[in-house]
Amino acid sequence: MGINWEFLQAVTGEFDPDVIFHLFLSSRGIDRLSGLDLLCNLRILDLSRNSIIRIEGLGNMGNLEILDLSHNKICKIENLFACGKLTTLRLKANPISRVQDLQGLGEVPSLRTLVMRNADTSETCPVCLAPDYRRVVCSLVPRIECIDSHRLRNNEVKIDAECFKEVSLNVPLEVEPWIDRNELALIDPSEDPAVLDKINAECAGFRKALADVTELVRDSEHMCTIIERQMQFLKIEDGDTHTHTSGRTHTHSMT
Repeated sequence: MGINWEFLQAVTGEFDPDVIFHLFLSSRGIDRLSGLDLLCNLRILDLSRNSIIRIEGLGNMGNLEILDLSHNKICKIENLFACGKLTTLRLKANPISRVQDLQGLGEVPSLRTLVMRNADTSETCPVCLAPDYRRVVCSLVPRIECIDSHRLRNNEVKIDAECFKEVSLNVPLEVEPWIDRNELALIDPSEDPAVLDKINAECAGFRKALADVTELVRDSEHMCTIIERQMQFLKIEDGDTHTHTSGRTHTHSMT
């Protein structure tokens, strides 16, 4: 299976290829590198664990920085000349067996990290067993910094000798406090007349409002009592009227 724009749209959910920066297509059954020409802004491309047999179709990958082709069927490193910003290349567990097949590394002088096997030598490419494997890689990419998780050189760290001199700080023995203890003391509201006046005024207002509500409730209860009595009277009166009407109807029937 190859790669086309419809497939990329389905995988990424994007409709503009210019906004695709990371593409992870591991274990997708892909057998050839194609259909990536539109992804000119791609930074990371993961095509590990597929069935790719040849490195190709990267002519528009000028911004690509990380390429993972581990666990494929690639036998030769080639066609990386357009990847001018490539810094990391992963090719673990590919059937690359000859040092001559590493010549394509010379096309990417920007490369800093090459991974063709794990640090414990698992998932290795056969070429890693060649005696001059590391030497060839270093000759092809002079600025390489890390091969198979092993750093080739430690960057020198320069420390100014002044950093080791004893430093004396003029710290006063006694420091004036920022806040006085009295400023942190809690004030008893009963000791402040203004606070008491405010509290008393609020309490008086509350008592007046409570009295108004109590009177309103009392009036409402009285009104409810009157309404209940009127309802009872109406029911009694309606019952008497019904009785009289029934009596007249019965007498008329007998007549």
